[in-house]
Amino acid sequence: MTHRRALLVLPLPLLALLTGCTVPVSGLTGVTVGRDGRPMGVVQSCEAPMDQVLLYVPAKDPEAPPEATWRRSGTPTEFATWPLSGEATGDWAAQRPPKPLTPHVTYALYGATEDSSWSTLPVEFTPEDLAALKPGQVRYATAADPDVYTTGSTDAFRKAACAGE
Repeated sequence: MTHRRALLVLPLPLLALLTGCTVPVSGLTGVTVGRDGRPMGVVQSCEAPMDQVLLYVPAKDPEAPPEATWRRSGTPTEFATWPLSGEATGDWAAQRPPKPLTPHVTYALYGATEDSSWSTLPVEFTPEDLAALKPGQVRYATAADPDVYTTGSTDAFRKAACAGE
């Protein structure tokens, strides 16, 4: 299933201003739901494991702090999932715990390395988009067409993440 939505990527350019250069994108960010129905973030990086993930509202001031942030501790991996609720699981814990998602608000989620050398392509979603997902389905966009959102399997998401790298 494919949906078109305009993609606003404000924090990545902001990151570029802060670091003095552009941050290359390698890999994808997605959202899914667990078997229990709770929203989950999904990241597949290609060049370097992501150390952090940021949730923001694209319609807000680009200098506003993110809605939530998660940090990885432990062994770096290129693929990871974690609950968007803010509870710690595995190697991921919320540094800035999220508030409940507001209906009809568009959120964006992306991964980044701590040194800002790499990031993943963000995914935009609403709580309604999450409600339409079934366990095992991931919502994501690809670098080839970043304003087209696809719902596919975890395997399809992982393959798409590094296609053409």
